[in-house]
Amino acid sequence: VDSAAVAKDRLTGTVSDESSRISDVAFSIDGGPFRRASASDGIFDQSKESFEITLPQLDSGTHRIVVRVRDAAGNIGVRALIVRR
Repeated sequence: VDSAAVAKDRLTGTVSDESSRISDVAFSIDGGPFRRASASDGIFDQSKESFEITLPQLDSGTHRIVVRVRDAAGNIGVRALIVRR
């Protein structure tokens, strides 16, 4: 996960892999189940991709959002963000 930022109810970022294409990006909020993110161009099929996540309504307080990326070879990378509402 190269970058990730939250603005209002959206999380956007970029992911890349040096040797394989990106196959999916998912996110988890506060240890909940992972849900799929959307590729900005509509499909994860390149070695560098941008993604978008529309966050659900979060209660006031501190939340941990984990972004998980998987490449075509099955390798996984993660990045955690702390969001305060």
